[in-house]
Amino acid sequence: MVAVAEIEIKNRVFKPGETVTGLSEADKKWMLEKGYIKEPEKKQKPKGNANEL
Repeated sequence: MVAVAEIEIKNRVFKPGETVTGLSEADKKWMLEKGYIKEPEKKQKPKGNANEL
């Protein structure tokens, strides 16, 4: 999970863009619904050109 807003969990502060750890399933659910956290974006590997060696 990635923080969208600045949030405090168990005396730790997560700023936007940071990976959030230590959440229960219930906390993940309501924080996703309210927009405090989001699923991490999947990074795609750049596809190389077949003509390049």
